[in-house]
Amino acid sequence: MAKFSLEEVRTFICDYLIQLEFITKYIGNGGSVLVLLGENGESEYSTNINFLLKQFGISVNNDSVVRTSYYKYFHPKEALIPNGILNRTIGEVAGCQPRGDKVSPKEAFEFVYAFGATLNVAKPAIVLLSTGSVAFPLNRPVCAISEIEV
Repeated sequence: MAKFSLEEVRTFICDYLIQLEFITKYIGNGGSVLVLLGENGESEYSTNINFLLKQFGISVNNDSVVRTSYYKYFHPKEALIPNGILNRTIGEVAGCQPRGDKVSPKEAFEFVYAFGATLNVAKPAIVLLSTGSVAFPLNRPVCAISEIEV
């Protein structure tokens, strides 16, 4: 990897071949990282990203999310999840309002989770989205955040 400074970098995009030491240094300098990984996790993409993520209480499982019944999308791995929001702030930030008085904030927001894996989440990480009750594995985290003191 070429030597350069990350001090002025606002957005840093890399593929899975990037060195973990480089990413760790970037985070240590106050940077933010978004990690996206598809179904079957590390085993599918020949990466060791879990080594980095475990420092923040997150790891990607070697599995796939599958919708248990047909609804809207033809492929079972394109799962429409209507009740997977675990943090009501997401709906508020996204501008989604509950559809009627009898709908809970958890059900006011739906999303498509396509060809993805589940996560293991422990403190200090916080789960934001899960597979809900209509996709298998049931009620497993699929989106989480973590913050460290620098």
